[in-house]
Amino acid sequence: MNFEKRGLALKKKIIFLFLFGMMSLIASSAASAAELIGGPDLAVLVNGRKVKFSDAKPYMDNGRVMVPIRNVAEKLGAKVTWNATTRTAGFTLADRSVDIQVGADKVYVNGAAKTIDAKAVEKNGSVYVPLRFISLGLGVALEWDQIGNWAWIGEKVIPTMEEAGIKPVPIAPYKKLFQGGEPFLMKNEYEQLYSTISILTIDQLPIRAGRLIYYDIWPVTNGKQEYMRARTSQEMMGIYYLSSQFEAKYRGSMRYYMKNNSDGTKILTYRVPFVDDEFMIKLNQIEYIGIEMFDKESASIMLNPFK
Repeated sequence: MNFEKRGLALKKKIIFLFLFGMMSLIASSAASAAELIGGPDLAVLVNGRKVKFSDAKPYMDNGRVMVPIRNVAEKLGAKVTWNATTRTAGFTLADRSVDIQVGADKVYVNGAAKTIDAKAVEKNGSVYVPLRFISLGLGVALEWDQIGNWAWIGEKVIPTMEEAGIKPVPIAPYKKLFQGGEPFLMKNEYEQLYSTISILTIDQLPIRAGRLIYYDIWPVTNGKQEYMRARTSQEMMGIYYLSSQFEAKYRGSMRYYMKNNSDGTKILTYRVPFVDDEFMIKLNQIEYIGIEMFDKESASIMLNPFK
């Protein structure tokens, strides 16, 4: 494709996004200014990858992140032990050995006793300890991300699709989900049709493509109205909804609700139903949420975790 055709394609898309943004701005200005209810889930990331928890989930207790010790320690590569008689959990990594007894206010790091300000507790069959304790005990960095409600442990790196193990697959079986939507949803910025599609889950966020980063996405409400919010690296990052129940729907971010965070990231808000839709779609009808990562060959969609 020559530069003239590419420029024309980009202009068409920009015009569409501008008109869609203006419609969203008018609609959202007319909406109630009530605060959007809902926020990102508490998550723990080790070297940029989310720790997967089963029934034992992390939780906040008086400003401390309490985590099941086994999930996080093993993700860091530590060996975890449990003494049922003394109810003592231990973990070792390299030259560090840490032991903590449920209910005690002391821990032992390489045999030396240290007083802690939050006791280990047993809950749902798992031993929970303050996340900072694991960080200090094993000598790894810990950073609390207030904006994302995340705790970063170890290296603060964000993987690409390839590094996260997300492999593109042929797009043909998914083309029917794009039917009826804007044609550019199946095209890259060079106006070329995608040949493959990358399917990810919310547990694989954050994801990076060059300088573009999609950190997280979560549902919010304003009264009975449903919205989606996302934390991204840039402002102009739309999403779209795919389902066998309705035509593909593109959503530009709503300027009315956009937030610029102190760390340079953005909080973008997207409608779920929209006044111009043929019917008011619901969040649980969406099968995939498409995210704009501007890949040259592959579209990027995420399984809807909010059904």
